[in-house]
Amino acid sequence: MKKKYLILVLLAVVSVTANAQKASVEQSTYGIQTGVLGLWAHREVKLSNEIALRAEVGMDLGLWGGSFYPKS
Repeated sequence: MKKKYLILVLLAVVSVTANAQKASVEQSTYGIQTGVLGLWAHREVKLSNEIALRAEVGMDLGLWGGSFYPKS
């Protein structure tokens, strides 16, 4: 039991002290994502070297009629 806690604490310390790569944001990117029942398009705009603003628009297809809105 003590071994499990020791390993857990060791992994927590290593993950906190580990350094990741330097992140950088590209100027702007466009993309399309598809799924089984939908299609989405997105654009990311660089605000600073570390922050990007993402706008996304998409369409989901309802599998059953009236699943999003009540029938009229």
